[in-house]
Amino acid sequence: MLGWSGCALTGDDPSEKVFIKYFGEDGNQEGVDMLVAANGFYLLGNTVRSNSSNGRQILLLKTDLKGNEIGRWEFGGPADDFAKDIEFTLDGNLVIGANSVQAATGSDAMIIKVSLTGQELGKTVVDFGGSDETVSSVSVLSDGGFVLMGSTDNATIKPDQTPATPPALTDTHDIMQLRFDQNLVQIPSWNRAIGVDFSDFGIKMYEILPPPTNHPRRYYIFGYTNVLRTNPFDPPNTNNFNYWITSVSENGDAVGSSLYSQLPGNSNEFLSAVEFNSNAGDLGYLLTGVSRSSNRNDIYVVKTKPQINFDIPAPLSGPDPVPYTDIVFSQQLQLNLGSVASNVTNVFPTSNGYFIVSNAKNSATGGSTDWLLTRVEQSGGVGWAVPVLLGGGGEDSVGSVKQLPDGSIVVFGTFEIGSERREKKMALIKLTKDGKLQPE
Repeated sequence: MLGWSGCALTGDDPSEKVFIKYFGEDGNQEGVDMLVAANGFYLLGNTVRSNSSNGRQILLLKTDLKGNEIGRWEFGGPADDFAKDIEFTLDGNLVIGANSVQAATGSDAMIIKVSLTGQELGKTVVDFGGSDETVSSVSVLSDGGFVLMGSTDNATIKPDQTPATPPALTDTHDIMQLRFDQNLVQIPSWNRAIGVDFSDFGIKMYEILPPPTNHPRRYYIFGYTNVLRTNPFDPPNTNNFNYWITSVSENGDAVGSSLYSQLPGNSNEFLSAVEFNSNAGDLGYLLTGVSRSSNRNDIYVVKTKPQINFDIPAPLSGPDPVPYTDIVFSQQLQLNLGSVASNVTNVFPTSNGYFIVSNAKNSATGGSTDWLLTRVEQSGGVGWAVPVLLGGGGEDSVGSVKQLPDGSIVVFGTFEIGSERREKKMALIKLTKDGKLQPE
């Protein structure tokens, strides 16, 4: 087990090479995701005011590169709206993936298009009817459209399900994939869900560019599932969750092959973030999440090649599983996260490795939940002997990590602060390239 490195959260450096900024007002505000622009940061979160008759609202902030707030906008109505992901669009705007929750319809999928100055340009809410849809991310496609990725507990939506063949009892969730054009009009010819007769959850979709010329595969889907497998080169599993990569065609049809990544034994691996590394010499997808077992929770990372062919290796004799040829490495980071409840991680690829953040219980502060920041080498090994732990002394939750062109690291999320009445506030922290709050 690695030790912890703590940093005192005391204020800004006069040189502004590092800083800590809190954003909020009356009530609770939660930091979810972050984008870096040429002139500052877009910070996505949620807000609940103690004196408001409305439910939870989506909160979008714009800051300059020093972390000073220069714009604030709210989106939502009487329902509880939960922001999940934000991306830049091809036409120079922003797109937000979210959920809208109300008693009559449950949790619905929502997509919002916003200008860089905070003007709402369009919104679409999708309700499957009597079920809960959970958004994980939004992806921007080469035609200017979008895909909301997530899950639904309506197992009758996938195209191979008919009223004559009701879902199996084990079929509790399917991957939800909702496609929209650039005006947020849902595309009816696109399949809205895929899955097997178990619990399947979608995290992120990536378009394959350029598209293959000899295969209908057009999009990779990354998620996790507890499907039972019988391939002789897969480790046996007993309905435990594992990372899952599959693919779909131009119309959202599943094209068959799948790739799984898991650890031996009865641990559960819950994927929460995927990023494509476009840096020359290290091309590929990096998958991060949390591996859970009875005695420890840890960050689990998987690196794939940039082109995933779903190659099945020839079975070998003996009890040891044969690795898929598409996987470059897969391993735990040997960081004991404690009894942390959240599976949230985030990853940012750099020219010489990756920065990864997660939540972790800090026994030194009485079991509060803090942010954990670590660095991973291109080979998959841990780059920092001691990870950085950042926290406000309460139940904090991490959202996003980025690296700026000068090498400095920016982390965004939620801090629970205050001595008498603790409230959650959005927190933006800029660190040195080594993860320190003291400038070099």
